[in-house]
Amino acid sequence: MNSSMNSGTSVVFLQRTLAQENPRLKVDGLSGPDTQSALRRFQQRRGLPDTGMVCEQTRALLTQAARHAGLLSEADVAEVSDALGVASARLLALIEVESAGFGFLPDARAKILFERHVMYRRLVAAALPAQRWRSEFPEIVNTTPGGYLGGEQEYERFDAASALDSDCAIEACSWGLFQVMGLHWLYLDYASASDFAASMTIDERSQLDAFVRFIERDAAMLHALQQGRWDDFARRYNGPAYHTHAYDTRLASAVAHFDAVTCGGAA
Repeated sequence: MNSSMNSGTSVVFLQRTLAQENPRLKVDGLSGPDTQSALRRFQQRRGLPDTGMVCEQTRALLTQAARHAGLLSEADVAEVSDALGVASARLLALIEVESAGFGFLPDARAKILFERHVMYRRLVAAALPAQRWRSEFPEIVNTTPGGYLGGEQEYERFDAASALDSDCAIEACSWGLFQVMGLHWLYLDYASASDFAASMTIDERSQLDAFVRFIERDAAMLHALQQGRWDDFARRYNGPAYHTHAYDTRLASAVAHFDAVTCGGAA
């Protein structure tokens, strides 16, 4: 860690890379003892002097590790931040709230959350026997949300739903860093539901691209993000039930944190 990396955007991306080998490392943009220890372990595993400093050789290996894991780069976020006219801190906050900081599970599959009520609606739209399957498989086909298992176990629900209809199952999941719903695939100009799902499995940059497509198509949502109107943004992004999980207040808190550690978004 060099003297210019005590906090900030660069520390966030350092921590995201180190967390691939240290899952409990907190990605908070603050270079504390845990980050220093994780960096030294990273160096030790690669036969480098464990200085805890980001020298050129260490930086090169960190970049290589991040690419191998399919992680966003600092440049990716800076590019999109400029394009959307929002501070990078706001994108980092969204990532933290939507996906706990990462777009992939430890087993390298894209993070998903299966929504059984959306599955029901998509089956109805596809003229498939939604009502019968609701009776037979209420945990994966229902008119109400619920049944969440979290993490890797969401794929158990997804796989079971895919056995009924693969496209509807894809559409019923939120995907990746920003938890974009699969049902938006046509709206976002993907060729098919399966094309959208395949894109979400490539890397975090592909997941970021889906978010950009989504938010650029809703000027009011983008303006709410730019202006920091979190209740309005939360309603547009997560729907009218956003208060249920205090989405707006959690997002505002995360933005305040990342604003502070990145000086408003600068590295």
